[in-house]
Amino acid sequence: MNTFQTDTVQDGLVSNDPYQAFVYLQTHGMEILREIFGYPAQELADEGITLDTAQSYTELADVFFGPTDSPRLQLRTVETARARGLSLDQLLMIDRHAQSLHNQNAAWMLRAELIAYDGCYD
Repeated sequence: MNTFQTDTVQDGLVSNDPYQAFVYLQTHGMEILREIFGYPAQELADEGITLDTAQSYTELADVFFGPTDSPRLQLRTVETARARGLSLDQLLMIDRHAQSLHNQNAAWMLRAELIAYDGCYD
């Protein structure tokens, strides 16, 4: 039996209209990460996404909501991403660039800069 359900879905914030649900998913990446933080990847995969995708999402949730050496920058970055309405794809791309830096403070500074960047992510 699957136990993964979010308060967001239960509270009706995601419309029953498939298009509106799609739009929500594309503009609420940070809220989705907050909801899945702490869930094992396998539990997400049991809901129908690939295990690789589930692992990517849970690792990303750990980055943005787990312990860090830069908690203020992490909080500011999360708030900016939420305000900008970034998608999971955008957040994954940004984190891939940040992960290439081996200094955690520099990685957080790059995440913050890229999340605040007002431009195209293609």
